[in-house]
Amino acid sequence: MKKSIKDDPKYKIKVILPINQEAADMYIDDVMQEVEEVLAPDFYFEVVGLDPKATSFIQSRKSEEWNAPFISEVAIQAEKDGFDGIFISCFGEPGVEALREQLKIPIVGGFFPSVSQAQLVCYKYAIISVVESVLPMISYIGNAKEVDSRIVSYRQIGVPVADLTDINLVIKKTVEQATIAIETDGAEAIVLGCTGMLGVAEPVQSALSAHYSSLGGEHCNVPVIAPTAAAITMLQSLIRSKTYHSNLTYYPPTEQYPAHSTKE
Repeated sequence: MKKSIKDDPKYKIKVILPINQEAADMYIDDVMQEVEEVLAPDFYFEVVGLDPKATSFIQSRKSEEWNAPFISEVAIQAEKDGFDGIFISCFGEPGVEALREQLKIPIVGGFFPSVSQAQLVCYKYAIISVVESVLPMISYIGNAKEVDSRIVSYRQIGVPVADLTDINLVIKKTVEQATIAIETDGAEAIVLGCTGMLGVAEPVQSALSAHYSSLGGEHCNVPVIAPTAAAITMLQSLIRSKTYHSNLTYYPPTEQYPAHSTKE
């Protein structure tokens, strides 16, 4: 676990990397940097991974299902520890829906904050993620959230999560796919479809803007949405405005469950 340094923070955010702690340690410094870039002065945050029995990455529905109890354990404890909001750092938002039934603090994943931001700056956008296996998972969320009419394509760069630390390769592949999405699919902005694509948004946006400016001879901004920055920005707004999920949507569960621990 890593923490930001605040003498007297007004609000606290728990960032959960929904993979085992050993795998999370590979990304945690980059996550810290991306969060700090958009964190307000009166906010504090901690970044933590999961139990060693969790998977080291999520590229399937099975991994989401397997890691869900470990995510829940950390999230529920975060509320007990006085945190004001939770970000589950995954574009597929594993556990978010179920946890909204259990928690009284705002909780967000990567998908909806990102597409909400995109829809403020353009009409049509593309989502570019890591590998082919995650595209149907992301498309399902797009359909469930009823934003499909604004998404012109779902694309992938062919780089698995385990290789995202090769940032130069990720940037190169993302620029290639973004260019196709713009010129072939009609995208007007790009959403990065994986929270592990850290440090990618700004160089990709710069490359795209420079390319299309050179063609037109004028400044051309092509927005590229980073899911971590979008999620933390939205979460801070929800916390500051004291807004969290509706219990007319997310009814608190009434079933009785036998006691168990994911640490057994």
